[in-house]
Amino acid sequence: MKQFVIGDIHGQAEALKECLVLSGFDRNNDRLICLGDVCDNGPNVKQCFDILLGIKDLIYVKGNHDMWFLNWALKKEDDDFWQNILGAATINSYNGNNVTAEHIELINNGYEYYLSDNKLFVHGGIIPYEDLDKQTDKIFLWDRDLVEEAYEYKDDKSVERITQFDEVYVGHTPVTTKPFNEETPLYLKGVWMMDTGAGVGKRLTIMDIATKKFWQSNKVQRIK
Repeated sequence: MKQFVIGDIHGQAEALKECLVLSGFDRNNDRLICLGDVCDNGPNVKQCFDILLGIKDLIYVKGNHDMWFLNWALKKEDDDFWQNILGAATINSYNGNNVTAEHIELINNGYEYYLSDNKLFVHGGIIPYEDLDKQTDKIFLWDRDLVEEAYEYKDDKSVERITQFDEVYVGHTPVTTKPFNEETPLYLKGVWMMDTGAGVGKRLTIMDIATKKFWQSNKVQRIK
């Protein structure tokens, strides 16, 4: 079994299909760790979830956009900001509110973080060297301090890693934005930044965790 990790998909179903084909991903035998934010900005959120549900060994890590969507789908929160701006494309992909139970269940059963072989997978970030069970979903889904700290130490050769984990894989913060200004996954002090801007008109990336070889989609169209 090969293990792959994929960055923030943001409703880009064609990019998702492209990454799976380019990487040679085997839906029946390989594992895919999804770092969250399947929702918003792109036009085909529903189709993205359908594709993911066809993967036998899927590890789904929840993102902040996914939780906005879930709150709307369950009618527990009415977030006008999300509905009118960020979530408009998501709502349209479901023709208003035709959300299947399987999609809701996928997010509901998703991980706040996933830990395997001292490799941590989380959407936003963590507080380094603090017990994970003492941290909150606000940190796991929203944090950017971890990647900012990794960037701060990028030129310090005395610091190998800024966490207790061998590797940390995060989404949430696009490497295409300042101060990073990259187009491919970025490794800084033990932290792999996997969001390569599929939510902001750039590319989606999938990586083989063992070999670190990665594949990218073509540039996508952003739809808010």
